[in-house]
This record gives sequence, structure tokens and C-alpha cells, in this order.
Amino acid sequence: IMMIPEQRNNAWLIAKMNESSDKLIPAVAELRVDGAMTGKIKIGEYETQKEIPFGYADAITVKKTALVEKTGTSWFSGVFNSGYKLEITNGTQEERVITVKDRLPIPTDEKIKLEVNKIEPKEKERTKENILTWEISVPAGATVPIIVDYKLSYPSGEELLYR
Repeated sequence: IMMIPEQRNNAWLIAKMNESSDKLIPAVAELRVDGAMTGKIKIGEYETQKEIPFGYADAITVKKTALVEKTGTSWFSGVFNSGYKLEITNGTQEERVITVKDRLPIPTDEKIKLEVNKIEPKEKERTKENILTWEISVPAGATVPIIVDYKLSYPSGEELLYR
């Protein structure tokens, strides 16, 4: 079960395959959950599929709320404090382990510095592209929060633009 809050408020059901040297034959495969068709996937010639999406898990949701943003200046730099709270809700009857992916801003100018104040719980992985990954165990019917709080500092007298 995977969630990407920037793309959707529901989770995806993802089938993962271990590494395999076997190639799949080219075809269109029907994806089914509990016997009901959820979609189709095209498999290319000599392709090895590692993750296949099977549809949405509508009972598992995420709510993303921005933390209060503050902008100010110090003697030498501008400061932008920001962040967000993710609330992962498991509306199913069983505890679920959910993979959550989100990202921190990527400064495109070397004069802009990113400082993480708090990530709670700690992420399982953080890539060089600032993609954060958590593996969160959420009890049946429960909501589990994730807090991401960060600061961007930049030269005084310049503006900070998000793209």
C-alpha cells in the first residue's frame, strides 16, 4: 500500500516483485483485486516489471495540512519557516503497513540553504532529490501523524520563489 499525498488523498495497492532476470513477454495484463478487474497494464517486450499498481485503497487516506509559515529576516539573510503535517488514516479492519512518499523543497540556487528542523517519525529513506519515504504501521481505524518542519534561508534583500 503506497501513498503520495501530492498526487492523491487515497492509497494505491502496489504489487512488488523481487529482482528477476526473467523477462516478461509483451502483453496487456488485466489487474484484479478480489476477482474484480481494477485496470490493465501494458508490458513491453523484454521488460521486467518490478511494481504494478492494482488500483486504489479508498479506505486508507491522507490529509496534508500546512504548518504556519513565517517569513522574516536576520542581519544577513531572509528566513522562510514552513512545513506540513500528514495524517494517515487506516479505515480498514486490519493493521496496515503503508509506504508514504513526499518531498522537501530542492534549492536550485547554492545561496539558498535548506535546514530540517524536525521530521517525526524519522523517515526510512531520503534521496538526493529530497524524496522522503516512510514505512508506517497504522492500526485498524487509527490515524497516525507525520510532521515535517523545515527552514529555507537565503541572502538578505532577495526573494524566495517556489516553482
